[in-house]
Amino acid sequence: MTGRSQELSEILNRRHINICCVQELKWKGSKSRDIGYNYQLLYNGSSTTRNGIGVILDENLKNRIIQINRISDRIMYVKVALDNQPCLNILSVYAPQTGCNREEKEVFWEELQETIQNIPATENKILAGDLNGHIGKASTQGCDMHGGFGYGTLNDQGKEILDLANNFQMPIINSFFEKKNDHLITYKSGKFATQIDYIMSDATLRKYFRDCKVIPGEPLTTQHRLLVACLKLPNWRSKSKIKPRPRIKWFNLDKAKGDDLTVRVGEYLTEDLRDVIF
Repeated sequence: MTGRSQELSEILNRRHINICCVQELKWKGSKSRDIGYNYQLLYNGSSTTRNGIGVILDENLKNRIIQINRISDRIMYVKVALDNQPCLNILSVYAPQTGCNREEKEVFWEELQETIQNIPATENKILAGDLNGHIGKASTQGCDMHGGFGYGTLNDQGKEILDLANNFQMPIINSFFEKKNDHLITYKSGKFATQIDYIMSDATLRKYFRDCKVIPGEPLTTQHRLLVACLKLPNWRSKSKIKPRPRIKWFNLDKAKGDDLTVRVGEYLTEDLRDVIF
């Protein structure tokens, strides 16, 4: 993220994105900053060389923040209030890579499960992040949370993802929309291409997702690609309704309404001038 905050905010603004979860920031501290275009980045990191995560909210949602929970430099979530909806918890997560030791991986998955369990069942949640696992191209037997449109071959880390999805009944959203490979691949380096970034949500929210795909053309990073989902919640306006100002209808000046206005303006000016003179 160093030196790229403005570029990211420009992309979010151009794509009309309300919420963005980012990983591997490599920023130290638990802070908040404006990154441009009225987007607010809330982040948590313990080192300038590894990990670090954040949640970015647009101008409307950043004013609805109720709580910020920074669990570690791999897990955090932000709770926001919505109109006519339960609170929405936005989780940004960054799973250990394949080369990390077993203990670090176990700590991550245990912390993530505990974090999700601590979110009240009456509230909604969306999880987005780099989970560093392959869920496979097709749904595995007994897993209804895989939509059947994944990429690659299932691996051990992918099994952890599917277990999490099953245990908490959180569909993997980007596996429910049939796309070309270019819109499924979230990480590409040379000839190596894979899907390691995912968006998950409560099962009750699944029907409100209109689309989910990778946008390969954005130049922010050379390897990771922007994964975007379109969610349309019912009975909620993303922006407050502002009462429009009354317009002056100049085209009525040469009509009957215009004659009436001319008379009233003339009377007002005459009265005003009389007060000044006398």
